[in-house]
Amino acid sequence: MAKYNGTNGAVKIGATSVGEINKWEFSREVSPVMGRAFGATIETAAAGVAKCTGTISGFYDPNDSGGQDAIVAGATVALDLYLDGTASSDDYHEFTAVLITDTSVSVENDNYVTFSASFHANALPTLETVA
Repeated sequence: MAKYNGTNGAVKIGATSVGEINKWEFSREVSPVMGRAFGATIETAAAGVAKCTGTISGFYDPNDSGGQDAIVAGATVALDLYLDGTASSDDYHEFTAVLITDTSVSVENDNYVTFSASFHANALPTLETVA
């Protein structure tokens, strides 16, 4: 079983690396469809509609051209989330289209300025390997 070291994780919007990222995550969820037949004593569940949402966060860099500045609420982008770097044979989750649903910038005394963004995927991701 592969084990990954998160220190080399990365994010790309299209072919452009997003700078200063220190965390990404996503989750997949399926809403159950519930039902029972007449006379049944237990309700049954079947897989319903799937959805996938996630977040990206890091240190704010307004000069990250094509990277952070492409992460705008309302934008639909191609998104790749790398597990352990972007070199040949490294694995990543590929999203063909995600809608950026919100973005925020946070300033805290005695700390770096940070940003975060949330997204909703328009399709489930595929696990790919860098060629």
